[in-house]
Amino acid sequence: LSSDGFAKSDVRDFLFENTGVPLRAFDHEGTEGTQARDSYEEVLIDGEPHYRKFKDPSQIGIIVAGGTAGKFSAVMGGWLTGAEGSQIVTYPVKW
Repeated sequence: LSSDGFAKSDVRDFLFENTGVPLRAFDHEGTEGTQARDSYEEVLIDGEPHYRKFKDPSQIGIIVAGGTAGKFSAVMGGWLTGAEGSQIVTYPVKW
């Protein structure tokens, strides 16, 4: 990230501002996720109403790993934002 001019905070802020679930995905009562709608903030992303995925950028964990072979990424998704949902837990690795 840093060799391409990005800080973790840049990536975290971008993801926070641009990650959401379109409201049109919640068109039926009782559909998966509709029970938690009150805990999500409604925002516009690219002009379309969305529920924001995260309450705060600090809830997005950025982990940089790998070497010079190429640029790789992985996503570890959570299931619900906030204290009652997924929490980031990390431990240092000693090689």
